[in-house]
Amino acid sequence: MKVIYVSPVPLHSVAQRPQHFAYWLHQRFHARVLWVETSPIRYPRWSDLSPASLVRHAFKRSEANQAQSWVDEPWITSLRLAGLPFEPSRLGRMINRTAWRSFESKVRYWLHQDHAEGDETSKSWLVVGRPCDAALWLHQCFPELPIFYDIMDDMAAFYEGASRRWVSECDEAILEAAQAAMVSSHHLLERYRERKSACFLVPNGLAMSPRYEAFNWGVLRSRGATINKSKDLVLGYIGAIAPWFDWSLVHRLRQQLVDEGFKRFKIVLIGPVHGDLPGDLPLDVEIKPAMPQELIWDALATFDIGLIPFKINELTASVDPVKYYEYRAAALPILSSRFGDMALRNSDDGVYFFESMQAGQLMVETMLKQALIPDPSFIRINRWESRFASIDCFP
Repeated sequence: MKVIYVSPVPLHSVAQRPQHFAYWLHQRFHARVLWVETSPIRYPRWSDLSPASLVRHAFKRSEANQAQSWVDEPWITSLRLAGLPFEPSRLGRMINRTAWRSFESKVRYWLHQDHAEGDETSKSWLVVGRPCDAALWLHQCFPELPIFYDIMDDMAAFYEGASRRWVSECDEAILEAAQAAMVSSHHLLERYRERKSACFLVPNGLAMSPRYEAFNWGVLRSRGATINKSKDLVLGYIGAIAPWFDWSLVHRLRQQLVDEGFKRFKIVLIGPVHGDLPGDLPLDVEIKPAMPQELIWDALATFDIGLIPFKINELTASVDPVKYYEYRAAALPILSSRFGDMALRNSDDGVYFFESMQAGQLMVETMLKQALIPDPSFIRINRWESRFASIDCFP
């Protein structure tokens, strides 16, 4: 099987759902993958020229050091469709498509090389993980390819104005042409299943590594046995520190720790920073850069509580955060805001809410006492390969 995958993220970046999906397709169906990265799908903004934005672009270039080891293997090839950042306009799309003409023959050659007649796994697919004109152009060039729509977020919610309207228009066109779709959260399932009968709910999952096996489970099991408020306490977050990150919750958590009498604690935030940091961060809030996927278990082993302090808005309504599964696999109690699929969870899932803390109904000490026991069945059920196994439309 061959797959042209129009991805929302670069191949050589920290592994997210698209990378795990491509790897699963290769493992399960021996798929060869053409990973297509596209030009910007929104209009440029003045903020793109700010110093903070330039730093973020420099960080993205450095993410290659954190990519999966398989990204340079021969079964996967990356292709960059460069273009002007004016896709929401008809003229911008015309100019970009003119520039892409030379790529059509390259894609066609890739599709047909090493194609074995009569091979049952030789069927090719166009997988769209980003609603954009490049996906529509590829569908026009290769109308014989069935489309699988990989909907990992409410993509239009990331944009405003004409850019948002264009992404919504693309979303409708791709959904109309697709044979099947996959969504990552219950909110997205409610939104799409009425419009596409073959719509699979595939929640996010876990990427395991040998370092997970090196966890000192004896220490983890004793986390809540005794609580010493004068001993170091670490409350941690791993993930993007982006506009949906709610800094006010971090400040309130810090005050709660002080009010409960904790003398020595750190709030550790690990991940890429997409936006400006508050200028009033206290010294016990520590920000660290992103790390390779296989190293997160080392960081999680140092946490006492896992944090997901997200804003509650249109964007986060469609989110099932990967970090929930990572925190649970590390047997951590989780303090989260009540957004997206997190709102469907409770203390039976090891989840507690900032809203309860703000209402005076929850203390940090209470969460620390609820030490979880590592559950092998949770890991088995929620590994990426188990998640994707529910899709039955391939090859």
